Amino acid sequence: MMRREPCIDVRALAEVTGGDVALERELFRRFARMSASDAGALRVAIMRRDCPLAVQLAHRLRGASATLGASQLAAVCARIERGARDGDITSLEGALVELEVQYGRVLEYISAGTRDADR
Repeated sequence: MMRREPCIDVRALAEVTGGDVALERELFRRFARMSASDAGALRVAIMRRDCPLAVQLAHRLRGASATLGASQLAAVCARIERGARDGDITSLEGALVELEVQYGRVLEYISAGTRDADR
């Protein structure tokens, strides 16, 4: 069985938070709450072939993902941002599947971590 790379780089996250676990939890909560609308709107923008909006949303989601250390999600967002700038609809549609996978992994990680922290 192939081992998947963790969806959150805890070292990168610790650089942002200084290792403050409470701050990490707060960043996770904010990301989960605020990214849902951007991720949903990005899906719609890609399906509607609205490249300017896709650039804007992918850029914002990429920045938020990078802050958390979610480098795989940030990389997918960067690909979407480049594809949308180039008007490459085919690459956007392909990246949408990967966006769903990586975004789901990050939300799952956040959900598991938040539950553990609330015990």
